[in-house]
Amino acid sequence: MSCSKEAIRDWLIERISELTNLPRRQIDPRAEFTSLGLDSLVLAGLCFDLGSWLGRPVDEGIIWEYQDIDALAGHLAKARP
Repeated sequence: MSCSKEAIRDWLIERISELTNLPRRQIDPRAEFTSLGLDSLVLAGLCFDLGSWLGRPVDEGIIWEYQDIDALAGHLAKARP
């Protein structure tokens, strides 16, 4: 599936809200994942879930290169499936 940056960002915000019990409005898309209380195990699961949603694998290591929602969503929107 090819998705826009906005669609990926919205999915990430929704999923992180579910994982952290933070209201969506409190999740800053420019905040690093770790500052949102997500550890490496949770982030690995997030990558798996995101890959399932996108219909293509998302390597766990990408989280350390694109460390916030906006950066990751922008990269994935440009990446080819």
